[in-house]
Amino acid sequence: DHISTGIIYSVPLEQSLHVIQKSPLRAVLELFRYIAFGEGLFLSPVTQLSILVHSAQIDDSGHFIPNQLTDASKLPDLEIQPIHWNISEPPIPHSEGALSLMVVLMRPASRGTISLASENSLECPVCDLGYFSDPADYVVMRKGIKLAKRIGEKMREHGVKMTDMYMPVSESDAHLDAFVREFTRTNYHYASTCRMGPENDTHPGVVDNELRVHGISNLRIVDCSIIPIMISAHPQAPAVMIAEKCADMIKATYQVRT
Repeated sequence: DHISTGIIYSVPLEQSLHVIQKSPLRAVLELFRYIAFGEGLFLSPVTQLSILVHSAQIDDSGHFIPNQLTDASKLPDLEIQPIHWNISEPPIPHSEGALSLMVVLMRPASRGTISLASENSLECPVCDLGYFSDPADYVVMRKGIKLAKRIGEKMREHGVKMTDMYMPVSESDAHLDAFVREFTRTNYHYASTCRMGPENDTHPGVVDNELRVHGISNLRIVDCSIIPIMISAHPQAPAVMIAEKCADMIKATYQVRT
């Protein structure tokens, strides 16, 4: 999963999506604008901008270091999403609008497990997401939170009206780690539970390179669970790509001509 946490600022209600939550009349007006003219708040997704960066490009004080990354093959392991909404779960009470800077761990070192709870096929499996079971993830998240705070400071310098609403006590390792443990949430990007790879690999795969389950005929798995290693991107587009590619492979297997 892409684990996420974030810092939250209080902003004027008009500058936050909470305005349609707190004012039913405004919500109806914005819905009309969307249906009639294709404009307004309902036209906007929750987030319209993502900042992708590798933690090696962030110094210990949270400042970005241009050209610090010498290995071009390294993919971003952090994402920061400005969201005009209170992203805390459960929501932290607030009276004004909220601006969240969500910090997302894109390349987690931690691994979870999923296993059968019993022989009853109707019983839900046991899922252990294993968040922060590898301490290396704390190191990356500390840098992400510091960078988010530097971005917030720069926004204030440019005149954005925002006050701290939910922040770490300080930027010490202990306080940042405690903040992460208290306020970590899923990003609903579950993947890699049925990874593609050889059956006799060091980390055995579940499906082969045509997504066929090892040892079971006529069964394929076609979703983000087959991704071998967590990707540095949101999985919606990859899910479509996996489905399209598998459809082609199935057609080729049965020689279906379209």
